[in-house]
Amino acid sequence: MPFNLSFTLTISAITWFGYGLYLKDICIAVPNIVGFTLGLVQMIIYGIYRKSGMKKEKEVVQIKIIVVVNPSGGAEVYPIAEYDSNSDIDDVNQQQIKEENEKNVEGANDCKV
Repeated sequence: MPFNLSFTLTISAITWFGYGLYLKDICIAVPNIVGFTLGLVQMIIYGIYRKSGMKKEKEVVQIKIIVVVNPSGGAEVYPIAEYDSNSDIDDVNQQQIKEENEKNVEGANDCKV
């Protein structure tokens, strides 16, 4: 819960407690004593643990994902990290073309005329 909301609810409990005392109505005053106490405890706990959430974040590596769809219906996915200077979309395309040419050459040898 955000600290501002806890603080505002605690102030509200104090205000209603004061109104209950003004009217001398115990049914308004007593529940707001409990509300003030729990609100105060909540703000103290927030103050203790607020810095524990500020841990060092791991370095996030941006990844490009290249999907190559073959006309025959198959698809291949190539994840490429941004910091990898040797990986480039053109390199993947060249590799794809080279593999297709090798398959075409192998298939040509199987046919007998």
